[in-house]
This record gives sequence, structure tokens and C-alpha cells, in this order.
Amino acid sequence: MAWCDLSGTVRAKIVASEAFHRKRVGTSISAPDLNGRVDPNRSVWLAADVSTFAKLPWLPDHGRFLCDLEATDAGCQICPRSALRRVLERIDERGLHRLQAAVECEFVLEDAARPANVGSHYCNAAALNANIQVVSAIVSAIEQQGLGVSHYHAEAGETQFEVGLSPMNPMKMADAVVIVRETISNVAQGFGLAANLSPYVESTGVANGLHVHWSFDDCPEKSGDPNCPDIEAFADGLLHHLPALLAITAPARISHERLKRSKWAGARASVEYEMRGSALRIPTSVTGIPSGRIEFRALDNLANPHLAFAAMILAGSIIGATGAKRSTTLPSTVTEAVSCLRADKDLSEGLGDYLIHVFSELQLSAEARAPSLDGERI
Repeated sequence: MAWCDLSGTVRAKIVASEAFHRKRVGTSISAPDLNGRVDPNRSVWLAADVSTFAKLPWLPDHGRFLCDLEATDAGCQICPRSALRRVLERIDERGLHRLQAAVECEFVLEDAARPANVGSHYCNAAALNANIQVVSAIVSAIEQQGLGVSHYHAEAGETQFEVGLSPMNPMKMADAVVIVRETISNVAQGFGLAANLSPYVESTGVANGLHVHWSFDDCPEKSGDPNCPDIEAFADGLLHHLPALLAITAPARISHERLKRSKWAGARASVEYEMRGSALRIPTSVTGIPSGRIEFRALDNLANPHLAFAAMILAGSIIGATGAKRSTTLPSTVTEAVSCLRADKDLSEGLGDYLIHVFSELQLSAEARAPSLDGERI
């Protein structure tokens, strides 16, 4: 039984199969406190979403459920998955239920084969073929868990790769991000390799992102419609709330290293055609026709995907109702981003004031500890 906490850490509790014959499928765990530790005097219910069940390809005698945190019979206020469900219910009321998400997850295989003299690594066949067994095993394991893989290839960094998932509804895609991260790490481990999903790999200078492509299913890429009104309003909202969003989508000091050091990380507060340095990119076809999609690039693998998706969807839906003015200044540290989040009343109220309070305290506590850490431990 797995869940992703506010810090972006995937946690799990293994229970006997007999537990899943009960009327209420789940188990109890010690409640998290404001510092991300556990409160031994309180418990919450780990409620399994039975629709998420899948056998684990790397551990075939085990299965996995993704779970919600519940306090008594009400949704737990600090459950990121519940927060995303509330936001989706809110946009459904406004007729925005057609929203779809697709993601591209970048990672580095440490100690993997390094072919000599390959030149640029991006989409390089030699770079991919040198590690095709492990990469194809990762893709196969993802597909065995019911997810559609749209593409995979070697990325720009040495032994860096990207796996893309086909579009689906936001809740399923947020769940998929958790599944893909765990799959990449576990399958790589089976080959004697370590998968590094850190936003910035200090030793090599490689930046790993988690890019989200937002679209509406009635404004498809094949239509070539450059004026899809919903996606345009959605992009306006993302840009307006971007300073606050970064507290959630780039949640750690190493996240900001990625934004500062990689020209492709999405650190520029703008919406631009095909510009991978902008936070929001509008992909185009080979003939230059806008695709009807918006790519959000200022997200990385340390973020909780459910909370990040909830915040992005909320931001995108707010602008359509308020017509708020765009922002052009971005925070450069975790502390600055948290201050922006606390000041953004739309996001705080929409996600829940208490959830944002707990998340902010958790982020500031982690940032206060960061100066004593170095390199990959940040």
C-alpha cells in the first residue's frame, strides 16, 4: 500500500492479502506531523484505491495499491491525492472536465555503459543501444502496470534518458508519475544500476525535469487550432500564479539549482512557441501550427505529483474566472517561493489553508537543514 507524502517521498506499508477481503480496504499508520516525521499519539487510515491495483513486475508475488490518507471518516486535510480530487471536482463544476495530462520523465542511469565518441547524446542511437536492455525493461515494466508509453529516447546528458507517457486524466497521470518513478528505480536496481531522478546531478551538471503537457480532449493536436480558448486561459493562469507554483513544482534547493543552471529548465516566466527555456512552451507541428497543448517545464521529480497537479489545475482554472494580470518575476530560492505561495490567497484557499500551512512549514524546515548538506544529499 503506497502513498506519496507532502515532501514528495513515496512511502509504503506491506500488509497481508487477507486485509483486502474486508469491506473497507486499508490499514492504519501513524499520522505525519509538521516536520514530516510521525506523531506516535495519532493515527490516520491508509485507504486503498482498488482501481490502482497492479502486480509489481520486479516483485511478482507482490501487488500495489495507491492510497489516500483519511482521518476518521473524512478526507485527511494534508492528503495530496485528496486535494487533487477536490480540485478536479471543482473544475468539473465549471465544465473543464476535459483536461488531459501527458508527462515526460527524465532520469540518469549511473554507472551505465558509456559509448565512446557519440557526439550529441540527444536521441543518439548508440547512446540508447548501449543501455537498451535496462531502458526497454523499464518501459516494459511501466506498460505491464497498465500505463501507455508514447516514446523513449536518449536525452542530452550522458546516460540520461526520457520516458514519455500517453495523455490521460490528471488523477491517473499523477498516480502514473508515482508509479513510473518507482519503476525506473526498481528496474534499474535489478540491473545493478542506480537511477538518479534528481533535478540537478552535481557531478555531471545534468538536469532532470518532469515536463507536463496539458490539453483539452476537444482541442486535439490534429485540429491545428491555434486559438483553443480553454488552453489559452489555462496558460494565463499558470503564468500568473507561477511564483507561488514554484514552491510546489520546484520544492527543494537542488530544484532551484536546475532552474538556475540549465537553459532548458523553464526558468523564464513566459509563454513562448517552442522555447524550452520558458516555463510554458507551446509545441508546434513541423509546419509551425500550434498544437493545442501547453507544456509546463518548471516541474521536477522531487515534487509531489498530486499536489503539483492540483496547484497547476487550480491556477489554470482561476484565471479563466478572474482575468488576473500576468507575473514576470520568479523566486530564486525555496524561502522566496514559499513566501509567494503563502501570499497567493487563491491557491491557499483552493488547496486548503491548513494543507498549505503544513506544506510551507515542511519546506522551510527542510531548507533550514540544507546548509549542512552537500552535493547529491541536498
